[in-house]
Amino acid sequence: MDFKPNKKKMIISLGAALFVYLFIAFIMRCFPLGCEWWEPREFLIIARDVPIPAFFIAYLFLSLIKKKK
Repeated sequence: MDFKPNKKKMIISLGAALFVYLFIAFIMRCFPLGCEWWEPREFLIIARDVPIPAFFIAYLFLSLIKKKK
């Protein structure tokens, strides 16, 4: 377990959080019933609730993985 800040882990976690945000904002939100594609208020709600937990989950996951030698 290595919880020290690392540039590589930060970048990977930010990329994962961005991917999750885009997936939920554009695909999951509109897939089942349809929606209006450009709704800034909904994007702000999703931006508040999704990327921060996704970042922390990805960072913890990367910190708990042990490197194989």
